[in-house]
Amino acid sequence: MRCERQDAKMHILRPKHSASANDATSPLIQKNIQTIPRLDLFHNQPRLKPYIFFGVWSKKLLDCSVSKVPIRQPNGQILAYMNSKITFLLLLVAFPLAMSAQIDLTTRNQLQAYPRYTRINLARQEANMVRRLDLSMHELFEIPTDLAIFKNCLEFSFSENKLTVLPDAVFQMPNLQYITGFKNLLGNFPKNVDDCQSLQEIDLSWNRIGGLPKEIGNLPNLRILKLNNNLIKAIPYEAGTLASLEEIHMSVNQMERLPSSLNQMQNLKRLDVSYNFITEVPACIGELKNLEYLDLSFNMIGQLPDSIAYCENLKVLNLRGNRLKALPGEITRMKNLKELDLKKNKITPKQHAAIQAKLPYCKIYF
Repeated sequence: MRCERQDAKMHILRPKHSASANDATSPLIQKNIQTIPRLDLFHNQPRLKPYIFFGVWSKKLLDCSVSKVPIRQPNGQILAYMNSKITFLLLLVAFPLAMSAQIDLTTRNQLQAYPRYTRINLARQEANMVRRLDLSMHELFEIPTDLAIFKNCLEFSFSENKLTVLPDAVFQMPNLQYITGFKNLLGNFPKNVDDCQSLQEIDLSWNRIGGLPKEIGNLPNLRILKLNNNLIKAIPYEAGTLASLEEIHMSVNQMERLPSSLNQMQNLKRLDVSYNFITEVPACIGELKNLEYLDLSFNMIGQLPDSIAYCENLKVLNLRGNRLKALPGEITRMKNLKELDLKKNKITPKQHAAIQAKLPYCKIYF
């Protein structure tokens, strides 16, 4: 960082010609931008961050007549190069309007438009700008407790660390929608999870979580729950109130049963509880009219309820590695079933033809 000098008579902030590419967004300029009537970037090629000029575009006259200044979106994409005052002023008017528009985050991929903050100290300095905070792979033993300052944070990642507990502050970010913390050493699922009502997705796979608190049922916007490779023994009854839940991923746990409130999850499309110790499937599963993917493989199921045939939108049913001797007679109702895996069960070869005849358009693995 080279020095900058301010012309006291003209009130012009003029970086030196040999200034580095980041000088135009240096702290001095950001600090004085509200009081500087004219910014001279003559014969420089700085990278301007447009947000430092918000609210001042109607007052400032910037001299970029010889500079080649790239205008960038928050994701770093270059929109245009400025070579004249007029072009710059027009863009300066457009940026506040574009940046103030709210993005409809219907998918997580839309968050890619925002930069990731991977250093907590820098994130603290620009707390209001942080939308994505990523502290993954930092070998952290604990999480900072001042996360509540990130009031606009939408995504928080802390995967592949050495965390054993999450502070309550994690769920005190009021607009947080996505939490990713796989491959840690977490032993408990935080009870204050319902403090963050905006949560849409939780991924705490590959930890040591032994159970879920009943408070998890108080998340009206939760769509995806990923808790693979943990030590969970049961899904609490209160989870049935998760009306927006679309996906449950809980393979490789220690569950012996599914909750009787499963039928209340009417938006559930994908359920993966493979590699557990489940011995029976509740009859209420037939009420899941939107279920498309069901993985019950490598459990201890000896019989399926007849009601499973009423999952009429089911496309994939994985029953591999169980103790089944037969399938329900009403399985012919499953007209949309495209794939059925029955390998490593107790179904005899004599039954194969009969099962295939009941599901003629389904690919069956015996």
